[in-house]
Amino acid sequence: MFTEYLFVYGTLRRAAQHPMHLSMLRFAEFMADGHVTGQLYSVGSYPALILKTPSFKVKGELFRVLDADKLWSLLDQYEGIGQGFAEPYEYRKAQVSVTTVEGEHYLATTYLYNRDVTDLRLLPHGDFLADS
Repeated sequence: MFTEYLFVYGTLRRAAQHPMHLSMLRFAEFMADGHVTGQLYSVGSYPALILKTPSFKVKGELFRVLDADKLWSLLDQYEGIGQGFAEPYEYRKAQVSVTTVEGEHYLATTYLYNRDVTDLRLLPHGDFLADS
């Protein structure tokens, strides 16, 4: 059986205590803390991850997807992707390589920022919640 994974790095992390995190937990379960490599920026009240070098460790959480259809529908709405949202979308779904704190590796879906980051503030420490 194919298992899907989700990587979150900002407002959907447990410590952010965002209401959408609780909604997400109906369709996904926490697995481990981990990181991806990329560049993390602050858009203000939420982060933006892009895959670009030089890259840094971007801290986040890995979740096992329990109901893919419902989870992606919920998160696409939250991230502003799909019908009813103007293109180009602010985020896009992509597969990333996640390393857990235990050193295990997973391929997971995350939401990457899909706009220009020139005027955004880089967070080289890679932890959006430590910055907010």
